[in-house]
Amino acid sequence: MPGQSRYGQQGVLTPDPVEPDFSDRALTAAQVRAARGMVGLSKEELAKMAGVSISTIVRLEDANSPVRPRHDTVMAVRRALEQAGVAFTFDTNAKPGVREA
Repeated sequence: MPGQSRYGQQGVLTPDPVEPDFSDRALTAAQVRAARGMVGLSKEELAKMAGVSISTIVRLEDANSPVRPRHDTVMAVRRALEQAGVAFTFDTNAKPGVREA
């Protein structure tokens, strides 16, 4: 058929893939530790900024903790870290990470 090959239609532009929305994705313990260290916040300071207890920050930063905070608590900590200048990365071909915003 003219205009087509076994690889699909020729001359037809396909839209760029839509980047996934990771704004609601939970953080890893390593991301929380790295982000807090990047912006130089103590556990006490981060807890106050996020409106959570210090023990919640301790549990979030401990990957082996049997107690996992609720999703809304994790998101409060994430928002506090983002406001402090951290961007969280969730690349599909890499481990979750952090970088300066």
